[in-house]
Amino acid sequence: MKQKSVHECYLTILRVLLLPVATLSSIILLQSSTSAQCGRGACISFEPGPTTIAKPPTTWIPSPNFGTRDSSPVVDSVVIHTTEVDLAGPLNIFQTASSQVSAHFVIAPNGTIYEMVEPSKRAWHATYYNSRSIGIEMVGFAGFRSTWNERNLSSLENLLAWILQAYPQIPLIHPVGDAYDFPSNQLNVAGIVAHAQVQPWNRSDPGQYFPWNQTLDAVGKQLAVPEPRSLALCGMLTFFVRSPLARRRT
Repeated sequence: MKQKSVHECYLTILRVLLLPVATLSSIILLQSSTSAQCGRGACISFEPGPTTIAKPPTTWIPSPNFGTRDSSPVVDSVVIHTTEVDLAGPLNIFQTASSQVSAHFVIAPNGTIYEMVEPSKRAWHATYYNSRSIGIEMVGFAGFRSTWNERNLSSLENLLAWILQAYPQIPLIHPVGDAYDFPSNQLNVAGIVAHAQVQPWNRSDPGQYFPWNQTLDAVGKQLAVPEPRSLALCGMLTFFVRSPLARRRT
């Protein structure tokens, strides 16, 4: 009996040592049944938090330019834009019915978030991607590094965290490639995408200076609450092993 107990103890120790590897593998492989969210580009895995992420404060300025969402496809993506004009530009254009354009949210350089179309409605911001996406316009210019600052990025991160919790079909990834890589030149991938990926023939936003890794990491930290696992080792020790955060950056 004593030898059997020793053998069992050794097996238990081995399982504990291998648990982080097994846990990481399960996070990557079981994305459909767990909270792991991986794709062709950057990848973040997380356990959903125990509390609801509050919607960040917004200023409501309704746009008349929107449609209803069909039951299919589901909302599985967010499109990041830059306005290429100052704040007054999108606020005025999106309130003008004849413009036939809009976005769900506009984020000013000072971090103020303007909500112009409810996410449950279909805004007109990314042509064939409208039905499946939520559009966020960042006030600034794709070609200017100065477009990005602590205030507007913080607001974007808070908004994305709330959106991803409200719409669990949106994975926390920035996929690689663009429309040219897909049949009929139409991007077909879930995640947080650039406007330039949807329409690479005439759009470049949000541009080369947009901090994708920083943004995804910050959103992942808001969503990530590692799941504790406890193991008793030979009746004497308790190991608390937390699921690692898996990343694969582009």
